[in-house]
Order: sequence, then structure tokens, then C-alpha cells
Amino acid sequence: MRALVGISDSVTANFIAKTVLLLVALIALLAFVAHGLIEKPSDKTANHLGLRLAEFLVQLIVIVVSGGVFMHRYGRLQNRKNAINEFRRATLKNLIEIYSKTKMARRQLKASVVVKDGSEFISHAAYEKYMIAVNEMQLALEVVNRELAIFNDVIDDNQGLTGQVRTMEKYLDKLVNEYEDAGLRDQNLDPIPLQSLPCLNAFIGRSPLKNFEIFSEAARCALEIFQKERVKLA
Repeated sequence: MRALVGISDSVTANFIAKTVLLLVALIALLAFVAHGLIEKPSDKTANHLGLRLAEFLVQLIVIVVSGGVFMHRYGRLQNRKNAINEFRRATLKNLIEIYSKTKMARRQLKASVVVKDGSEFISHAAYEKYMIAVNEMQLALEVVNRELAIFNDVIDDNQGLTGQVRTMEKYLDKLVNEYEDAGLRDQNLDPIPLQSLPCLNAFIGRSPLKNFEIFSEAARCALEIFQKERVKLA
């Protein structure tokens, strides 16, 4: 997509450059002819034609200059629109990937739970393996939040989108904090009782206090904001 945009911009620039050269050549030719006609004071018809041609040249120069300024501003506006759309598209893609990978990690954690004597456990290996993915998604959300803070005039509802992304990030941050604490507390305990991991228990929906909906609802609201933005995905 970027390559195609670059090619299109290059072709447009070449076309504009050739058009300007042709106009300059035309103006120079007309100026030469007008000068020749005006320099014949004995020939009133030629002199009058030369003056009218000179007036036309002045008007043509004004039009060319105004058109050049307009084309320059239009080009800058189009570049800004393209840059804004690219940022929106990239942010939307990042959020979709973060949600999908988080959901995948949740399913893998849920599938790793084993039941012993009526209690639920998860092995250290599985817990560490899939929480690494969750940690990466939490860091990715931090990046999205920083980008939204820097480019805060790109999204119409930047405040609403930032709030939803922050909700998603804080939710995963609690999971990561629990994971880090468990690594220090339960390093000699394998498998780990789910009862000792309330955030994980709620994340994978193994308790009455399941709360993954907090994350998924925030993601849904964020995507709705992008739908209102009418982001082009091409």
C-alpha cells in the first residue's frame, strides 16, 4: 500500500512539473510576441494587440501562481489525510491483534487447568508460557496509549478511545502483577492452585467472579469508535 502511494505521488509530481514547464514556456513565448508587437508604435493594430496580449499574460501569470499555491496546499492536505488514515488503520489493526492474541492466551490458560481432588491447578510451565503472551499484549497497549496521547488530534473521539484502551491495559496489568508476585511466592509450588491466583481465575472464567467481560467490552467499544471514524483498511 505504501509503495503504491509513493508511486502515485511520484507520478503526480512529475505531471505537475511538466505542466509548469509547459506553462512557463508558453508565457515566455507570449511575452516575446507581445514585446515585439508593442515595439511597433507605427502599427496601431499591432500595438493594440500587443497591449491586449500583455494584459492576458498578466492574468495568466496570476492564474498560474494562484494555481500553484492551491496545488501545493492541496498536496499538503492530501498528505496529511493519508498520514492520518494510515495512523488510524495501524492503530485499529494493533487493537484487533491485541484482543485476538489475548483471547488466544486466555483459551490456552483455560485449557491448561487440571483438577485434582476437587481443586483446580495450573502448572508453572503453562502459567509462565501463556502469561508471557499476556505481558506482551499489556506492553503493546501501553504503546497504543502513548501514541494516542501524542497524536491526540487524529481521532475525533480521542478521549473515548484512550479511555477504552486504558481500561484494557489496566485489566491486563493486574494479571501481569499477579503473575510477577506468584513467580516469587510460589516458585517451589508446582502445580499452582488457581485459588491462589484470583486475577487469573477471573480472567479465564473459572470462578463466579469471572470478569473477562471488562476487557472484551472495552475492546468492543474501541472498535465502535473506529467504525464511526470510517477507517479505510486498504
